[in-house]
Amino acid sequence: MTATFSSTCEDIPAIDPVPLYLVPQMVTAAVHRCGEALAELHVRRGGMHFYTITVVTRGEEA
Repeated sequence: MTATFSSTCEDIPAIDPVPLYLVPQMVTAAVHRCGEALAELHVRRGGMHFYTITVVTRGEEA
């Protein structure tokens, strides 16, 4: 799934690979979307400077 600003926290457990320059915007959007429910954010590097962002909220396990 690709993150959009209208998505809710439950809609997006992982954000599809994004280029390095978009990581800060996607992390910020996830924090604003999830708020207090946010427990963890995992940013993993894929290939060619692309990253996958996984959102973990309270009640979920990593």
